[in-house]
Amino acid sequence: MLGGEPARDGNVGLVCRLFEAFAKRDATALLEIVDPQIEFFGPTATVLNEGRCYRGHEGMRRYLRDAQMLWQELQLEPRDLREIGSHVVALGRVRARAYDGFEIDAPAAWVWRVEGGRVTWGCAYGDPDQMPRSLQESGRAPATFEAARLHEEGRAAAAREPLP
Repeated sequence: MLGGEPARDGNVGLVCRLFEAFAKRDATALLEIVDPQIEFFGPTATVLNEGRCYRGHEGMRRYLRDAQMLWQELQLEPRDLREIGSHVVALGRVRARAYDGFEIDAPAAWVWRVEGGRVTWGCAYGDPDQMPRSLQESGRAPATFEAARLHEEGRAAAAREPLP
């Protein structure tokens, strides 16, 4: 559970659960959160998905497989989550090491659109300034997210079993 239970409510809570599912590499939990028609744009797609977005539940399964294939270690550390209209903006860091030795430790941002209680669209930004200006404006007060705890849970889960 996250510290500060209010972060578990509403759209921000849904996105927190999405990050938790990813940290644990829990495809079942992830698919319960995302819409069957989700579109997700992530940097991994550039390397392993011919630059196309990941679409639908099968696309999210592929994203998890691609991330596991590309990254020896991958930590998403969302720290500030803000709800802006139907979107949740998460600002934080990405720490990763590819199997070829390439390493990343950089600021990152994620934008998620929530409709009907499900995440319908998402985009990861390696540079938070690349987000649309309208989403960079301040929304509600940020919700705290326990990235360090999720990292440890994700590493433990990844070590226990391969992805489906």
